[in-house]
Amino acid sequence: MISNNESIELFTPRPGLVAQRAMIFVEYGDIPSALLDPAFDSPPADETAMLISDHGRLFELSLVAAYVWERMQGGLSVGDLARDVAQAFDVDEATARQDVLSLICDLEDRGLVRRAS
Repeated sequence: MISNNESIELFTPRPGLVAQRAMIFVEYGDIPSALLDPAFDSPPADETAMLISDHGRLFELSLVAAYVWERMQGGLSVGDLARDVAQAFDVDEATARQDVLSLICDLEDRGLVRRAS
């Protein structure tokens, strides 16, 4: 469960997981870079943008979830992630915060992320 200090909490992908981006992102260093390219044609929201492998279990991430996954590795707080999502996907910050919190709770429940120390 995320605490009341969610804006400063940090989460990170659990070590040992393998993340594989969809082929559409091959020429980019990461998903945020792809989204900054005006020539990039974003996949539909319901299409898988990344697969996470955890010892034989596979998890599909949407474009927004994959974006958050990659940004989490940069040591950003939940509040920073929400601001980035709001800006990258042109949604209001309150909606982005709710979506990021929901995603992180789901990933944490599945054992894919943990609180950074």
